[in-house]
Amino acid sequence: PVQWTNSIGMTFQLIPPAEFTMGSSPEQVAATVNVYGDASWKNWAPSEGPQHRVVLTRPFYLGTHEVRQRDYESVMGNNPSGFAKTGKNPTRVDLVKGLDTSDHPVETV
Repeated sequence: PVQWTNSIGMTFQLIPPAEFTMGSSPEQVAATVNVYGDASWKNWAPSEGPQHRVVLTRPFYLGTHEVRQRDYESVMGNNPSGFAKTGKNPTRVDLVKGLDTSDHPVETV
């Protein structure tokens, strides 16, 4: 099927075989560093290159939405998100203090 829903209600879209260019050009990396000039972006932005051709030879399913913290936890048994009450970075945990983050996207995976 073109769309599929798994046992916990996550929806997926069929991606057919195709070719595309992945990655950022040196100019795009430089522009990102210029706009977001803090140290973390200067370290991360270069990892978006080099551009290269990707050929998908088989179809696959891709989630139509970000994976929510609750979905990740229901499958994996834990929530690694930094922006959750179980997060390991106190600064991030303080940002979501008192919020129900179960519908927020899981990150740090």
